[in-house]
Amino acid sequence: MYQHSAPAELKNFFITPTRTLLLVFSPASSARQTGGKPEQNELIELWPTGTVRRRQQIPTHLHPIWVDPQGTIYLAQFRNINETQSVPQPHLTEKRLENVLYRLDSDGVLTDVPLWFEKNPFHDPTHYHFISNQMVYDPKHGLFWFLGKTELFAWHPQHGIVFNLAASGFPASSLSALYQLFIDHTGAIWLGTQNGFLLLTVERNHFQRYFYSLDEDKVQPKFSTRGMAKMGNWLWINVDGGRMMNLQTGQIRTVEFEGYAPVIQGHDHRIWTILPDSLLQIDPSTRAIRTFPLNSSQASTSYCWSLWQDQGHNFWMGFDEGLAYFNLKQKRTYSFTGYNQYRELAKNRVNGFFPDASANGIWVAASSGLYLLDTLRGITARFSS
Repeated sequence: MYQHSAPAELKNFFITPTRTLLLVFSPASSARQTGGKPEQNELIELWPTGTVRRRQQIPTHLHPIWVDPQGTIYLAQFRNINETQSVPQPHLTEKRLENVLYRLDSDGVLTDVPLWFEKNPFHDPTHYHFISNQMVYDPKHGLFWFLGKTELFAWHPQHGIVFNLAASGFPASSLSALYQLFIDHTGAIWLGTQNGFLLLTVERNHFQRYFYSLDEDKVQPKFSTRGMAKMGNWLWINVDGGRMMNLQTGQIRTVEFEGYAPVIQGHDHRIWTILPDSLLQIDPSTRAIRTFPLNSSQASTSYCWSLWQDQGHNFWMGFDEGLAYFNLKQKRTYSFTGYNQYRELAKNRVNGFFPDASANGIWVAASSGLYLLDTLRGITARFSS
């Protein structure tokens, strides 16, 4: 049992990971400071037995939101309009926000923890007023959540902003106001708004983005990927041309040619891709290009969506309408004629080739169904919904 020695109002309490109890007391009206000086609250930490572990004066506008296992207390600033400030007002610049989150070390030193970010999460940074904002700590994910009237974002000390409601695609403008944030024991985020409740789940992003820019003015719309092939530490990507990216260093190399086309690694350990009138062999070490003319009306008038090399000398090509193959030894293109009873494939797009030894053939994915190809007997089966 703990009894406070002086008249005071209990403003806040918090149970720490080590099962101690944090209490924040505000002086009673008769005990408050006068003369225009900001008053101080008293922070007291109690052991489970009720004995005092530590006590300290803290600014009235700071409220505990988290205590780490080492005993460091994190406090967030909360203020209403026209209040005398006990700490500096929040200061927002293009890349950081100061005087909102604080750290109180076990030795009693109070320091500001700036929130840094690559892109400013505030819709109107110049005119934003930090009135009645909240911060909540998410121990499951190690995130500090900032909640304003129209802003919600999660900040990580090492990674910066990892979630921003305004940038998530959710129609945040349809919400009149954001009021309360609660994190349950599962780590789910409950957001109270004037329009009702939102439930958010936070999961680690296992994906990395390449050829991506946060600056909308620098975004290139032609970065759709048509083909990829991995060679050692290098990944070849066909986007608006050929590009090689080192997966360890992030280094980018380019090969100048136009075309969005499939790409494969050939049996010769070269990159193979296709243009409307040619098959290209690219040496990944020198980026030298060797051209093999297709001399095919089908190749020149129909887009190639897929490419595959069999165990012989043939490169198989899937077009908007059917199949063809290029014999590398003869340097000649042949139109495929082995459709057998599945003639509709000749008029449908071929999206991919997938060898399957257990099926004794190659699965051909097309817009008209899934087919099984035997390179000697032709199309032997079709599966479609």
